[in-house]
Amino acid sequence: AMASFCLESVGTTFVSTRHAVKSIAFLKANRLRRPDLVLTFGVPLVDSHGAGLSAAESMSVHEEVYLAALDLSDAALSQRCIDVLAKRFPGSKRVRTLEAMALEAEGKFDEALARYNAILEDDPANTHVMKRRVAVISEMGNSAGAVKALIEYLDLYSSDADSWLELSRLYLGEAQYSKAAYCYEELLLLQPNNHVFHAKYAEVMYTMGGEHVKTARKYFAHSLNICPKNNARALYGLLMCCQATGAVVKKGGKGEKDGSAQSAELLELASKQLKELYACNPAQAKLLERMLTSL
Repeated sequence: AMASFCLESVGTTFVSTRHAVKSIAFLKANRLRRPDLVLTFGVPLVDSHGAGLSAAESMSVHEEVYLAALDLSDAALSQRCIDVLAKRFPGSKRVRTLEAMALEAEGKFDEALARYNAILEDDPANTHVMKRRVAVISEMGNSAGAVKALIEYLDLYSSDADSWLELSRLYLGEAQYSKAAYCYEELLLLQPNNHVFHAKYAEVMYTMGGEHVKTARKYFAHSLNICPKNNARALYGLLMCCQATGAVVKKGGKGEKDGSAQSAELLELASKQLKELYACNPAQAKLLERMLTSL
């Protein structure tokens, strides 16, 4: 049933209990952060004390409504939900984690971190708590601490793509480009057909400059091979790499041997595809033409 459910089926109004349960489950499964919709569908279910729901569905709805209430700073509603969950699962690690997330939402990071550390003492391999701990440390402005905690997590769970992305973000924030590049190399091993990761890795290579620009050009081209349509990010990247490598070749005086002809060919291809991409928007097309003329 969930397979046939789609975003259009969700809607924006409460229709029925079953529709509400399916809608909340759909938003969660597809990682769509819409706390407004969760409350639209979930509050009537909470108000009815889970009438017509199984025990598992009721607890799941209360948890999702609780998280949505935290997002929207609805303290009264979040308290109602956590009271129900705490009564049903007294002292559980999940409830303790949810309570710590409320402290995060209130900006009480030291208290939240202490709660997470206490949970990890009892359950050192709790992935959700380990990631929440990283988030709190990062919010406290301790980038080095967040990096250390994230590396400890990835030592145990190296296939977590989201965590590699977060680690790359932290490294980029500290201008540690070679370490950020390593993160994207891991991501490409995990998801070799993800055109966005190819483009992001290329951007890091381009930022590092020098001989890395040729590597950047190759990965922007890979990104376009995987996703040839509506991939402006890779087209712009390829354009800049070709300009840079062409300039380097010209300055070095090595001509064809270093691929100046290839750069010129790719430059022409990227320019043509960008013009086609913006053809339906005259204002942007004009700006693009001015930019291409200045290259």
